[in-house]
Amino acid sequence: MSTLKKGEAEGALFPNRDKDTDTKPNAKGNIIVCCPECSAVNDFWLSAWTNTAGPNSKNPGMKYQSLKANAKHAESSPSRSPSTSTSVSDDEDIPF
Repeated sequence: MSTLKKGEAEGALFPNRDKDTDTKPNAKGNIIVCCPECSAVNDFWLSAWTNTAGPNSKNPGMKYQSLKANAKHAESSPSRSPSTSTSVSDDEDIPF
C-alpha cells in the first residue's frame, strides 16, 4: 500500500460471494482515507449495490453503483439516543 497524502484515499471492492438477498451488497471491501485537515488516517468498510436508474432520472436505464462506508472501529449496530430538539418551545404561551 502506498503512503497517502492529505485528502487522498485508496481502497478496493470485491464481489460479494455471500449475496443471497437484494438487500446485501453486490460488492464489499475497504477504503483508507487521509483527512485533508489533520492527516489522520481512517479505515472504513465499503459496500456497493448495483442499481438501475429509474425512468424519471437524468439517465434512465443506466446502471450505477451506490456506496455506503462504515468506520471499522465503530460498533456494528450502535445504539442511538433520541435526539433533543433545539427549537424554541411553545410552552412560553402557557400561562402557568
